[in-house]
Amino acid sequence: MAVGLALLAALAYGAADFYGGLASRRMAAASVVVLAQLFGLVLLLLVLPFVPSRFYPGDALLGLAAGAGGARGVAARDAARAVGRLGGV
Repeated sequence: MAVGLALLAALAYGAADFYGGLASRRMAAASVVVLAQLFGLVLLLLVLPFVPSRFYPGDALLGLAAGAGGARGVAARDAARAVGRLGGV
């Protein structure tokens, strides 16, 4: 199960990386990040009922902090891609 989820996460990050870079050339990087985060949240809520796990509030807070940090990183990357060469970023 863990390997399958890791591969799915890698695929999602790769696709988001590629398409986020393309989208950030057409619209504001902040808009791209907000839309990507909302899409990810919807996808997570759809998949979550099928993943056997327990809910721990402390883990949820760490996940929230990691998501916020990831969103800042993606925003910085997409902003750089909007003004620079894709290969250089």
